[in-house]
Amino acid sequence: MPNDPTIPLPRIVGEGDTGLDVLAYRRALHTLGLVPHARQGHFEANMLEGVLAFQAQANITRTGTIGRRTYALLFRHVDASGRSQLRTFARRQKVRDRMVAEQQWALRNEAQIHYPPGDNRTPGETANALQRWQEHELPITLDCSEYAACIAAAAGAPDPTGTSFGLRGSVFTGTMLTHSREIGRRELKPGDYVVFGPSTGEHTCVVLSTDDPENPMLTSHGKDEGPLEIALNDVTGFHNPPVRFLSAGIM
Repeated sequence: MPNDPTIPLPRIVGEGDTGLDVLAYRRALHTLGLVPHARQGHFEANMLEGVLAFQAQANITRTGTIGRRTYALLFRHVDASGRSQLRTFARRQKVRDRMVAEQQWALRNEAQIHYPPGDNRTPGETANALQRWQEHELPITLDCSEYAACIAAAAGAPDPTGTSFGLRGSVFTGTMLTHSREIGRRELKPGDYVVFGPSTGEHTCVVLSTDDPENPMLTSHGKDEGPLEIALNDVTGFHNPPVRFLSAGIM
């Protein structure tokens, strides 16, 4: 495309999406007089109307989403603040994409990723599991919280346990609940975490996909089986309440 923008399109967005990229587009559409305000990064009904109006003015297909062609034309109206937001979002998106790739690698190698007998772990064993995961050296033995920590470490995401990936204490669901920020269910993005059970928790999963915001797909590594791909609503029935949602802390 002759007018390719200097920042590659981070993702295709449509109604219901949120993020810094959406905020940058809202600001541009607001400047053009196509949305009433640009205070939040939410792709709501009025933004859908603005995108459709922009596409009509540009004489391109009225998809109601911001894909490559709409992005190339809208980008010239994105101000310096918006371009900075797009760069930030793109950087975060790459980390989340790597977290998804690590989960997919685990699913492909499920037969060689084991749960520790008796669920007993020492800090040394955690460090060994993390090192083997970084090299994708199979087999690997680790529990559910170590599974989450390994995915974060390999993808360059923050440590969800606040233990320097096991160097300053044991890695378990309690450290995740203490260290990671709790978010709402509809805020979940790929790479975030779900902790099941009361008190310090009894099991954790990693978010694989939020294509269905009401029932995201997770990867679960448990005592009986895993890693496996499972829907949030399906795994919830195997554990005691509550269900808590934690941010991956990708900044």
